[in-house]
Amino acid sequence: APQVIEKAEVLPCQDYDTIVDAAKTYLERACSPKVLHAAFAIANPILGDWVQMTNHHRAFSIETTRQALGFESLILLNDFTAQALAVTKTDK
Repeated sequence: APQVIEKAEVLPCQDYDTIVDAAKTYLERACSPKVLHAAFAIANPILGDWVQMTNHHRAFSIETTRQALGFESLILLNDFTAQALAVTKTDK
């Protein structure tokens, strides 16, 4: 269902050579669902297509990653932005 987060998992960077390897491992553990649209939240500013991680030596292209994983769309966003977006509004 849209806007329902299921099967959340944290994968340590040091365990994978690339972000594509980490994503493929995650998808395998999640029983290989057909994913068309995805979003990754990382502790990094996201400015354009090229991501140079500030807390790890890894750097990658969002578009190349999207293509390697076969997604129609891939969004990367800062982890704090993701947390802010996840806060639900309550009526008082």
